[in-house]
Amino acid sequence: MIQLTGVEKNYYLGQSRIEALKGINISINKGDFISIVGPSGSGKSTLLNIVGCLDKPDKGEVVIDNENIANLSANRLADIRANKIGFIFQSFNLIPVLNIYENIELPLNNINKYAVKKEKEARIMELINHVELDSVIKHKPDELSGGQRQRVAIARALVTNPQIVLADEPTANLDSVTGKLIIELMRRINKEYKTTFIFSTHDANIMSYADKVLELHDGQIKN
Repeated sequence: MIQLTGVEKNYYLGQSRIEALKGINISINKGDFISIVGPSGSGKSTLLNIVGCLDKPDKGEVVIDNENIANLSANRLADIRANKIGFIFQSFNLIPVLNIYENIELPLNNINKYAVKKEKEARIMELINHVELDSVIKHKPDELSGGQRQRVAIARALVTNPQIVLADEPTANLDSVTGKLIIELMRRINKEYKTTFIFSTHDANIMSYADKVLELHDGQIKN
């Protein structure tokens, strides 16, 4: 489903070149639950950005669902992000003026995933119930706890029924108990929907839930 071969990515600060990724080779199958670990600056976020079609490699191939993203136009990359990939951020990235339902609905506004209004409403409510937020459906983000906000973010990431969900430190701003509940929710969704999850983390307890752990150090995967 996802294949990275010889992937390299560099960034420049003035005259200095930063080698963010160096010769990355990984294969991820449908339904995998993958943890990417490593210290700050190891390349975790860069790797997620490339898999998420937010960036392209300088060298190598990134094949997602039989398409090499290096050869795709900006419009096609946007289409893949909208329809095949969901994003969960450590800072939640919810819209403060919108309620729970409206935040989850937001990704559907730019695509025609559910042509019939009742189908769209049913999908949103299915996810709201799945993450157990039906009692606060009309609340705004600032009326929720950190764990509740992250559950909204998970539901929003899933509303387009993506094949892949990318989560950048999804438990970083949560206490250990809430973080455990969030990763267990992600794992349950992974098993029920067969959605591929790829998440970065510093938390050893969270890593233990993964099927596979990819350890990055200085832009390379440690064997």
